[in-house]
Amino acid sequence: MIILFLVFAALVALGIVFLCGKGTFLISGCNSFSKSEKENIDEKKLCRFMAKFMFALSACWLVMITGFAIGIKPIAWWGMLLFLAVAIAGVILANTGGRFKNNFRRSDFMERFYYETPSVSRKADALEYIAEFHRFGSDINGSGGLDRFTDDYEGWLLKLEEDRNLIPDEKKSPAETYFFVRSADKKIVGMVNIRYVLNERLKKYGGNIGYSIRPTERRKGYNKINLYLALKLCRLHGLKKVLLDADTDNPASWRTIEALGGVMLREYFEDEFDHCMVRDYEIDVEASLERFSHIYEPLLEKA
Repeated sequence: MIILFLVFAALVALGIVFLCGKGTFLISGCNSFSKSEKENIDEKKLCRFMAKFMFALSACWLVMITGFAIGIKPIAWWGMLLFLAVAIAGVILANTGGRFKNNFRRSDFMERFYYETPSVSRKADALEYIAEFHRFGSDINGSGGLDRFTDDYEGWLLKLEEDRNLIPDEKKSPAETYFFVRSADKKIVGMVNIRYVLNERLKKYGGNIGYSIRPTERRKGYNKINLYLALKLCRLHGLKKVLLDADTDNPASWRTIEALGGVMLREYFEDEFDHCMVRDYEIDVEASLERFSHIYEPLLEKA
């Protein structure tokens, strides 16, 4: 009888756990679901169903216990039969009819982003982007030198075209610069500058990718998406590994690199350009894209 009561208590306890919206990890099969499969399940519906299921089973079990306790075996057998019937019906209901399908996937409400090639039509937006950095007294990175061309935006566009077609030497390296744009409002929230070929100077300091997020759009995880997009372009250009660096006193930057799988190569005092402590990182492009695609691909605007 003690074992029967323990089973009854366990069923009631599980019912309470599910009623509180917890315990989906206890359901067989849920642990093996991929992230996208889990998005398609309404966990609240599933938990409510499982709570009712557990309480129904516990009620049948209680009938069986009562029958044994008062010595009327037919009641006990009826309780057992009801328990089996409810168990079978519950399993069938749980696995048919798509009862727990989530019609509103989280990804449907996510912000999405894309890269945009700078153009004349973006002049006012681009200059406002740079002006915001000046208002906040923030360093400007990954802008392809836009901050030096605020009085000659068209000249900057010509410079970008020249940058794309440079023949690499020890003074300069070909580069591409993009606006990082939020789809919902077409706002330039960041920029990126990508060097697909590195000379010795850039191997020492600068690396393949420079990026930035405007001050009012920080602390939202945007720069991770920015870097993920940059890595996708690096893969298209055949790069297997990329080098990046970040000032040690800029944890937001080096944590972004680490979040995309960056491995620190060294930390040193850079005494030629910025005169500060710097961290050098390397990212395996293919490994990073494969590892984090399930996180960032849903956040990219589809072409």
